Amino acid sequence: VSKAVTPTALFSAPINPLTMTPANVYLVTSSTGVSVPGALSLSADNLTITFTPTAALAANTQYYFAVYSVTDEAGNVHGAVNPYFTTGP
Repeated sequence: VSKAVTPTALFSAPINPLTMTPANVYLVTSSTGVSVPGALSLSADNLTITFTPTAALAANTQYYFAVYSVTDEAGNVHGAVNPYFTTGP
């Protein structure tokens, strides 16, 4: 994966923007457990959360994109989404 990746989570129902916070949506370096600095955004249709790191990610490093306990507009809680990926050189 490119070091300039912006991880996304796509949902089938619109997400309540108030439940999308840095406390429950973040990017982590797998080996250290340290969160990567960055910004969250939500698409205009409220279906896609994007995390944009403030700097390029480290080469040849595994990360996971943690998304916990966001709710949709109907109040349904969406469980954990934690895809792992590794950056290239």
